[in-house]
Amino acid sequence: MSITLDQIYEVSPGARKMSRGYLLTFCPFHDDDSASLLVFADGWFLCKGAECGRTGRLETLYNALMSPGTAPSGRTEHAKSSPPWLPKAGDTEAIERLVWDAHDVLLRNESFRWYLEMRGVGDRVEPCKLGWYEGWITIPILNEDQKVGGLCLRATKLTQKLTGLRFYQPLGQRPMMYCPDWVLLRNGTMVFIVFGLVDALAVSSLRLPVVTTTGGSMSFSPAWLETVRKKVVIMPDAEGDDEYARRLAAQLGWRGSIVRLPYNDKKKDPADYLAQEAGGGGREELARHLAQYV
Repeated sequence: MSITLDQIYEVSPGARKMSRGYLLTFCPFHDDDSASLLVFADGWFLCKGAECGRTGRLETLYNALMSPGTAPSGRTEHAKSSPPWLPKAGDTEAIERLVWDAHDVLLRNESFRWYLEMRGVGDRVEPCKLGWYEGWITIPILNEDQKVGGLCLRATKLTQKLTGLRFYQPLGQRPMMYCPDWVLLRNGTMVFIVFGLVDALAVSSLRLPVVTTTGGSMSFSPAWLETVRKKVVIMPDAEGDDEYARRLAAQLGWRGSIVRLPYNDKKKDPADYLAQEAGGGGREELARHLAQYV
């Protein structure tokens, strides 16, 4: 994967964009407290530190920045980063404005899609109105009329490392059902339930109807599907709560059933089948597993 200057900027808090088009940031290859690393748009970096002098391609730098234990010393102050400001739940106008502004940012800056591409759901940006907001992926909770009902933010790898959070949402927002594609839900003969927003994006990427909850696996309410009189297939991840899945299936009555995907060390939830780290062929494999239930 070709790494861009914007990607290095996003994973290196404290980096500064200089007037001549390069980045000035802290070097991960030595104990750097003076921002001695120059990162250039032509794909190369150079450390001006007297005891370092490291040079190489941006792919090498990116891997170093993303590896545990190699954070530059100059970034220590960012280790306790707080998540960005969000409007409170109920401030519909402010949340809608943030959603559409963030979506516009992601449409105009394809380099910010790297995390979604890595997870195999880059094709969901426009259909699901995904966005980019201060280093987080914005996932709007849209109703059937495409009106914004809520918002969740998904951390990239570095953002999660810096904040300790994977997801973030407006203060006071209650759990709600997330459907990436209402057209698929309306027209399909069944619906999958998964227990993660990225998992839902992955299944919808296969053009399959899917829903999840914004509040954790045990917050899914069967009442959300009262008007959806279709077969429901519950798909927990590898570390999912079996007892809760069975209880949810029982509450759904004749409609509810459970499917267990063949997980392994690299695949622990449905989204992992599409991720680049899991290797090739995962999309076709997941589609093959799910085709028998459609």
